[in-house]
Amino acid sequence: YQRRVRGREIRMGMPSLLLLVLLPAALCIAKDSCNETLTLQPLGAGQANLLAHLSVVCSHDTALHPSTGIFSIFPRSLSRVMELTAPRRVRARLSRGRWMPAWGAPELADGTQLHAPMGAEVEAVFDPGDTPRWKELVHSLSGLLCASLNLIGVDVGTPSLEMVGAAPGSTVLYGVVARETVCTENLSPWLKFLPCGGKAGLPALIDAHTLFGSSLQTLSVELSRSEHRLVSVHNLTTVLPSSQAKAPYGLSSSLVPVRCGAMTESAIRTPN
Repeated sequence: YQRRVRGREIRMGMPSLLLLVLLPAALCIAKDSCNETLTLQPLGAGQANLLAHLSVVCSHDTALHPSTGIFSIFPRSLSRVMELTAPRRVRARLSRGRWMPAWGAPELADGTQLHAPMGAEVEAVFDPGDTPRWKELVHSLSGLLCASLNLIGVDVGTPSLEMVGAAPGSTVLYGVVARETVCTENLSPWLKFLPCGGKAGLPALIDAHTLFGSSLQTLSVELSRSEHRLVSVHNLTTVLPSSQAKAPYGLSSSLVPVRCGAMTESAIRTPN
């Protein structure tokens, strides 16, 4: 392969040519990935209420840059929590309001469970033989979410339905503070974990005023790690009367927000 630049002839061998061809693909593969989904589901007799459930799932391949720890869109602050406290899986959840029996079962159409106790809760699974760093974990999450999770005590228990899958001999720790509920101070740092924050993508449709005036709000962050992968799941759930259905998540005019370029997939799911 030859190329002339300002009167000079540049010769490139096949290895160099292949490098130029493959380098963009390699950089693409090295990127983290994120998907976002907004599920809208009528609830109750006569569909008197509307459930809006936003979920953003991000993953990071730790095998690509094991020494440098290069991140593209995965929240580095959450990775540090996993590195320093070493849980296999952890979930922090803040909830205000109660799921009403008239709404039906607290789950999405695909079976995803939505039940959450009122207040703040943290549940963590530590590998067999590891010393649980519970205090460090809840203090770290408390700072990241601007919530008083550091007031949470600890109980040893069995994994909840969503946390099932822990290896035999794992230590499962759980704590809750009933008086610590979700508020606007928690929403801002939660949005900062997302690739485009609240400026683009489905999170940009969130209307905080309507969200915190609804019957139920639940906000959570769940982290898990495997041998070569970190995964973060960010969920936000609200239920409000269908008469206000135009307001939540900016549904008043359109379901097409400004696209977040960092998202691999973006979907809005509505009843058939």
